[in-house]
Amino acid sequence: MTVTTSDISYLTPQDARALSEQRAIPLPAVSDDTELGAVLVKASDWLDSCFDFRGDRAAAHQSRAWPRLIDGLVTQPPAEVRLAVLEIAAALSVSDGEAEILLGLRPGISRERIGDISVSYHSAGSGRQNRISRSLARFLRPSSYRTLLRQ
Repeated sequence: MTVTTSDISYLTPQDARALSEQRAIPLPAVSDDTELGAVLVKASDWLDSCFDFRGDRAAAHQSRAWPRLIDGLVTQPPAEVRLAVLEIAAALSVSDGEAEILLGLRPGISRERIGDISVSYHSAGSGRQNRISRSLARFLRPSSYRTLLRQ
């Protein structure tokens, strides 16, 4: 598989299909490559907005968080970033709410009551979110990281 990244998305539809087969990760539920490309762009957007990666953007004009300048070297998006995009895309193809749960932006429903019927269930999102965060951990800035600007 040749990995192609751009300012549009971290994965092309072809790369997503190959990665899905290699890692046994379900593809997003879409009908064609145009829809798959669109959900991959949206997933890349969500990834960039939800995680604070170490280093700096390699070029000031780039719209994506990767490639990064880390320890003086230009670094392309690692496999963990591409896997996270595929998982986020699969969640987005179900609903934005599913992606929000996956990324820990809102809690999953654990109890719901409608009239006399009450259902309790475990939120599947929290475990997946933890796995994505753990897989990206070595590429993220510490939560205590602060940028100081001189006035």
